[in-house]
Amino acid sequence: MGLGRDTTIDLSWNRTIERLAAFVRFASGMGVRVCLENLAWGWTSRPQLFEKLIRKSACWATLDIGHAVVSPSVITQQYQVGDFVLPHGEKILNGHVYHEEKGNHHLPPKKLEDLQDRLRMLLELPRCDWWVLELKQEQPLLRTLEIVREFLWLECRGGHINLPRSAIKE
Repeated sequence: MGLGRDTTIDLSWNRTIERLAAFVRFASGMGVRVCLENLAWGWTSRPQLFEKLIRKSACWATLDIGHAVVSPSVITQQYQVGDFVLPHGEKILNGHVYHEEKGNHHLPPKKLEDLQDRLRMLLELPRCDWWVLELKQEQPLLRTLEIVREFLWLECRGGHINLPRSAIKE
């Protein structure tokens, strides 16, 4: 829905929902779940439209925490990152993890505090058990992995989650 476009002006909202719903039904018949990802711009960058697309098409969702934090809806403080989750948190199956997007580049976090609240939000989602560290270069990816592991270690030590000790490298 608009990926690679500069505008959604020439897209039809109703036709988009109809075709997305048809695609979701087709995929479901083949045992595949379609996840709609929130983008940094366009319809899915607006929490209320993201929610409507998910609800009206019966698709699942991917929460991209880097897109969410730079979306115009969040930057202008009309919404918060958590508004991308409500009211369909049970529909979010996976998350894309990095700090933020600038241009076409995903930037890594510099410290745990850059991601902590958003990682906790992903962790609390009932079906979100697949996180993708979405960075292309090796060093930023490894730094992000280190921060995610630090977060999970602290959450385990604090008693907020129970993971096998082998799941987290100290």
